[in-house]
Amino acid sequence: MSSTQHGRGSSAKKAEEASDSNSLVGGSVTHVTTDHNSDKSSSEVLEMPEERNMRPPVQLNHDQWKIKKKLNKSDVNMLCRLLISKTVVNAYVLPELETQEKRDRVRTKGGLKVMVWDCDTETQHPLTLEYWKSSKSYVFKSGWSGFVRRRGLAVGDEIGMFWDRLNTRFSFAVLARANGA
Repeated sequence: MSSTQHGRGSSAKKAEEASDSNSLVGGSVTHVTTDHNSDKSSSEVLEMPEERNMRPPVQLNHDQWKIKKKLNKSDVNMLCRLLISKTVVNAYVLPELETQEKRDRVRTKGGLKVMVWDCDTETQHPLTLEYWKSSKSYVFKSGWSGFVRRRGLAVGDEIGMFWDRLNTRFSFAVLARANGA
């Protein structure tokens, strides 16, 4: 029976008799073909485009710090409270709090006790987040002075914070020092 009687032409038969393998070498592919009838093999190097050109770019510069602030005198002096704008807290914090009760508590006198993870020192600290009607803004207090002292925070330092939904706490970091350190 000939190969054409099975519906296969001679090129299909040759393809079946040859085994192909590819191996990656740097930015190229080495294509090796072995013909089993003649025990001969041949290889050729094919240049392949780099992988990063084959996929859309990955966003590596995602900014997780939803609350950013360059510290001013009132944030680091004897008042020892961190003032945060109402707009930022309403957009990035209140919607993340698990219950309406917690959202309401932030807006009452006494505020809501929250945990703050210091990403730089890998330590956790309690603070109170409260809405101040007089300034129409939110403040971190009751523990903020400890942050200021412990981290040596100064006027002009830039800090970042965000609500970590998975761990139900704020994450905090010093993003830049005023003195460039």
